[in-house]
Amino acid sequence: MAKYKKLKYEDLVVKLDFVPDFKTTEEIANYYDLIGQERAVQAFEMGLKLDKPYYNIYVCGTNGSGRKNLFWIS
Repeated sequence: MAKYKKLKYEDLVVKLDFVPDFKTTEEIANYYDLIGQERAVQAFEMGLKLDKPYYNIYVCGTNGSGRKNLFWIS
């Protein structure tokens, strides 16, 4: 059986030297584009343009991939 190393709080802390160029998130513009693979984005946009009944868009992906996130395409 493997032995586990007991960690201290300091071992778990990640320190970043990040200096944002904004004071609050209200200063950041909203992002409305799709994020993902270009081919998948094109397929999704094509599926949304179909003007026929009984067509569905199927999205697959692993847990945590964001496949259940809903967003509006402008």
